[in-house]
Formats: sequence, C-alpha cells, structure tokens
Amino acid sequence: MPTLPFDIIYLIVEFYAFLPNGRGRKALSALSRTCRSLLPICRQHIFSTVSLRPRICDWSHYKPSRPDNDYEVPSIALQKMEDLLESNAGIADYVRTLYYHSHESNHEGPGVVQLLSKFNHIQKLVIMPFVDIMDYGDPDSEEDADDPYVGDESDPPLNWKKLPLTLQEALERLIHLPTLVALKFTKITGFPTYILLSCTSLRTLDISHSRILPISLTAHSPMDFTPIKLRDVALYPGAKSNAQILRSRRPDGLPVFDFSGIQRLNITLDKGNDVQQFRELMGGLQQLETLRITCGAWHAEALSLALAEEASSLERLRSLSLATLTYQETHLFQRLFPFQALKHSPSLKLLENIDLSLEVHSYYEQAAAHDLEQLDQFLSTPAMFPALKSVTVNVGLLDSWSLEEKEKWETLPRTHLIRLSNDGALDFSYSFWYDADVRL
Repeated sequence: MPTLPFDIIYLIVEFYAFLPNGRGRKALSALSRTCRSLLPICRQHIFSTVSLRPRICDWSHYKPSRPDNDYEVPSIALQKMEDLLESNAGIADYVRTLYYHSHESNHEGPGVVQLLSKFNHIQKLVIMPFVDIMDYGDPDSEEDADDPYVGDESDPPLNWKKLPLTLQEALERLIHLPTLVALKFTKITGFPTYILLSCTSLRTLDISHSRILPISLTAHSPMDFTPIKLRDVALYPGAKSNAQILRSRRPDGLPVFDFSGIQRLNITLDKGNDVQQFRELMGGLQQLETLRITCGAWHAEALSLALAEEASSLERLRSLSLATLTYQETHLFQRLFPFQALKHSPSLKLLENIDLSLEVHSYYEQAAAHDLEQLDQFLSTPAMFPALKSVTVNVGLLDSWSLEEKEKWETLPRTHLIRLSNDGALDFSYSFWYDADVRL
C-alpha cells in the first residue's frame, strides 16, 4: 500500500498526466507498477490519447519516415498496439482520443479493421493521411490537382473513396459512436457528409485542407434525425464548397448542421473565395463568443465588410484573434477595419480579449512600426473597448534583419505601444520572433 495519502498520490499522477507532449508517460508507467490500485488510474491517462502509426512503420527492416515528435501527439505502431490489446483488451476502454494515420500499408489483411473495432469509447477522432518521404507523387485525381486547398504533389490528400470498404465501415463505426463529440479531418477528399447525419452528439467539427461531399437528400429521405448542434467549428482553409455544404438544409427546411449554438469559430482565409465562405458561416451565430481569423493581408478590406454585415452575430463576442499571414505596407491598419466597422456594435462593448499576430518583411519595417503605433492608440480608447481585459501582440520578422533593427522591435512596447504597456488595468503581452540570419 502507498505510504502517502492516496489523494496526494493522485495529485502526483495528475501532475505527470498533464505534462505537454506526453513527457509524463514514463513516470506514469513506473507509478502504475508500484501499486495495484494505481494501475487503472495511471492507465486512464497513459492511454487516454492514442496516435496510431501506419503499418509501414511496423516493418523491422524499415525505419519510420518521420520521428515520433513529428506527430501531434506521441504515437504507437499498429503492431505494438495490436500486441498490447491482445494481452489486455481492456486497455482499449481507456482511449478517449484516437489519431488514425492512413496509409496503403494499413490495407493489407484484416488487422487494422479488427484493431479499430476494439475502441468503443472514443470522444475525439482525427483522420489524416500518413505521408512517407518516399511517397511523393501526383495528387489522387485531376479534381484534387485543380483544387488549391488539397492538391499538393509532395503531400497528397487521402481519397476516402479509395479506402477499402471494410476500412471505411470501420471508420464510420467510430464516427457513429454515441460518445463521439469531436471530429477532425486533415487532407481528406471525397468524404460523404451524409455519414455525419446520425452523429447527434457531435459538437466539434474541424475540417483542415479537406473536401466534403454534398448531402443528397430528397423529400422521400428519412428525416428522423435531429440537426447536429455544433459548438465549435474550424475551417482551415476548406475547399470551395465546404461552407455551403455545412449550411445546407434538408427538404423539410431544417438545417443539417445547427449553427445557432456555435460558440467558437476558427477560419483561415487564404484564397479568393474564402471571404464568401466566411460570410456563409457567420450568418445567425447568436451564441458566438470566440472568433479566430487567419488571413492574408490582401483580404483585410473584404473581411472588414463581411464583419460589418454580420455585426448582429457578434453581440456576445468575448475573444477576437486576428492573424495575418504576411504584412504588406498599409495593410496592417486595414486589418483594424473590423474594429472600426463594428465600433457601434454591442459586440465590441463585451470584448475582453484581443490577440493580434502579424509577419513583417524588413522592407516594410517602418510602415509596420507606424501602424502598430496607431494600433496602440486605437485599442486604448475606453469608450470603444470598455470590457477589454487583455491584449496580446505577436510579431514575426521575416527576411534578414540587422541587430539594430531587432533591438528596435524588442523594445517596441516602450516606443510604439506605450499606452497599452502602461495601462495598469490591462493584461498586455508583446512578443516577437525572427526567422533569418543576421544582416550585417
């Protein structure tokens, strides 16, 4: 029996469980072997998130094409997971988040399908292709090649229609688990959206560089399912019709996905038609509290107009995050247009957190510093932001910069962001980074 009170030991377990990047797993594994009563508690954390490496990484003569730390979470080889569940099938019941890395090597034999059938309590599922350094080739189809969102010769998408039927059914079973509340696709094409119709527990949907297919419903289609009440949506950046599909309606007039309760929206505007997708997504979001937008500077004015048109959807907004992919002269302050366009909206009266990020080329250094000074004055107007509690500004310096220029940007809060820096009631944070050799 433990010599320490059990509640103290439990706190120790919790400490190691929440260390980032799975760094506490070895400690948890050691703790699980010290006491029988600690075994289920440690396993609950050790196996709460499982990332399955593809079969190609199982082969003894083949080294994994990318190191384990290149995955979003620590990963485990398929064969090792199969052996683990063979000796202790109950471990699968601890898994709450599952990352499935698809690769054609997974299609050999029934092993993967049988393995996936053992997970019955998944709450979050992430499906993505595994890209091997030797797999460079053409996109799956001419359709993919024409779509800039998913067509990439060095990193081809996963075509859902080309998966073996048994594997499609195995993944569909996971998607239909009553416990599933979060689903993420990364670089998936041809996914039949009708599969989601019965996922009434789904609350988080993340579509990254993927293309979903329209839902074909007729007046004779069964309508016994209720609209899916999403709470959290991410579109990054999304194929041309994804937003339209997500906002589609059934023949009886009800939405397939109920957007009225969405609280968090994260979208990247990178292509010409993305602002229109943003407009389609924003309509009627009466419960929206967190909005994160990543965009190229060239979208600033169109984005501002779109936000102005949808001001009624932002009346409950608490957190706003704006990130520009690349700064161009005069465009940073154009990105303040969303604030200016909404200055008479109740939304700004409730804004508590603002997070701004931008990348600056050395050529635009003076203009960017000037615009940040205007930003300092704009955000320091109490009448416009009465509820503001925190402001975060992050600047990335691209190209080559001299030591003198880097020092200038390091001290920018004392020269150009004076009001925000000296506001004792405001939690202000400034950071900068550079990604180039020093220019002498």
